[in-house]
Amino acid sequence: MNERAISFVKKLDKNMKEILIDPDGIYRSVLNLISNAMDVVEKGKGKITVKTFYDDKNKKVEIEVEDNGAGIPREKLPQVFDLFYSSKSRGTGLGLAVSKKIIEERGGEITVHSEEGKGTVFTIILPHKDW
Repeated sequence: MNERAISFVKKLDKNMKEILIDPDGIYRSVLNLISNAMDVVEKGKGKITVKTFYDDKNKKVEIEVEDNGAGIPREKLPQVFDLFYSSKSRGTGLGLAVSKKIIEERGGEITVHSEEGKGTVFTIILPHKDW
């Protein structure tokens, strides 16, 4: 039996467009978000959802990683992307800062929305350029 018992759900947009981007950097960023989510969800009740969307009007690709963990306190939200900031006892405080840098270097952005007691959603937004 899986000790963590985390439910993992993926909801991928069927209209997703291919983007010309460094796949390793984006992979590491998404993997970091999933790893962080796994650390905060409750054993036996944890749920992590990864969603993708294609915004045709604005030519953007969005990737969301959502968890049903405890959420991030409102006063700590501005710090989550700061270098060396960590709310975990074993964390280095590099993961989100590095992820943000990787995404921004590729012309994208990362945002966070969190509600205490309900969970957190990180959204990566990347430009889609026709080639």
